[in-house]
Amino acid sequence: DKVGDAMEDLLAAGLEAAGHELPKKLHLGLLQEKNLGLPAVVSGAWEKMVQLLKKLVNLLPSATTTLKLARKEVSKLYSNMNSIFKLFEHKGEAVFAQVSSLWRTTWIVYFVFLISLYPILLFYSFWCRGYLGGPYPFTQEEEEAYQRPQSFRESCGACQRSCAMCMKLSHDSHLVLWSLVILVQVVALMVFIMSIVMCILAGVKAFLTSGCAQIYVIN
Repeated sequence: DKVGDAMEDLLAAGLEAAGHELPKKLHLGLLQEKNLGLPAVVSGAWEKMVQLLKKLVNLLPSATTTLKLARKEVSKLYSNMNSIFKLFEHKGEAVFAQVSSLWRTTWIVYFVFLISLYPILLFYSFWCRGYLGGPYPFTQEEEEAYQRPQSFRESCGACQRSCAMCMKLSHDSHLVLWSLVILVQVVALMVFIMSIVMCILAGVKAFLTSGCAQIYVIN
């Protein structure tokens, strides 16, 4: 009973106030004296209890120091989190909504751009064969009826017609085909770079999420 009352008093008054008087307050000497006149079975149980209380006496000072340090660290963490979440309370919703909208828009543009490449290639396949308003070869009469431009406006028109003629005469050549293939490869490289950037952002998000999972309030 005295040991139990002493433990309650220690918990009520604080472990740091006990100091080196813990063995006296726990009445370990009294327990050892009472242990001498008891039967062997009961004496062994009391001996184990005395040893356990001695270990407890040795651990309580270090536990007190650890609790003091933990209290200081928790106070610092509380002040930091309090200031951060006060700022989030006013600006967090708008910032998260904006980031979410930009993230959604980025993925929509990414997939729309990626899917649109296939209809463009299909259209080019039909167009270079003369379908869907595609070019067709000039006749001999059209080539002989050509006249040199006389003014600046006619020169600009001739430049435009020359580009169109190049497309008409070379639209199904290897040069145009490989030029288009290289252009598509450049576009695919840009898409690949965008994919890498998005994967990095997803990795950073997963890292932050795993870090916040240790704090049960945030998780």
